[in-house]
Amino acid sequence: MINDEKIKVIFLPGSSKTKPVVPRHYTFLCGDVNKPKELYIGLSYNYERIGFLQQEILAKWTFENKIYGLNIYYVVNENTSEEYQKNKLFETINIIQKADKEFIDKFTNQNFPEISVYFFDKNSNLLREEKHEFFKDNSLI
Repeated sequence: MINDEKIKVIFLPGSSKTKPVVPRHYTFLCGDVNKPKELYIGLSYNYERIGFLQQEILAKWTFENKIYGLNIYYVVNENTSEEYQKNKLFETINIIQKADKEFIDKFTNQNFPEISVYFFDKNSNLLREEKHEFFKDNSLI
């Protein structure tokens, strides 16, 4: 577990700083301003921590057609602007990159994975999809 003032990172049983690649899931809890943000890294999502009243962003590594990718699932509040949603998304990606740096560095030295982002409303309706890529220095385009 890695802690700092703003984020608490917890590796769940069966996952480590470098393994496994697939399945590797992220559960990011970012809704309560009175608590530290929490990022769980594990073989599946941390369903015990997902709650109706808090904001979560889920992500997982995929392997399709011999290509690795990172899928991010973001349920957005209808009262938030698209700019806020994008800021929260990039904050999440940066937190994943920082918290899981050893894994990302090892992985992206071999491949430059695509990131697919799926924005949903509370009723699980897909609102939009975006594609991003890692640069060699682990920044995004």
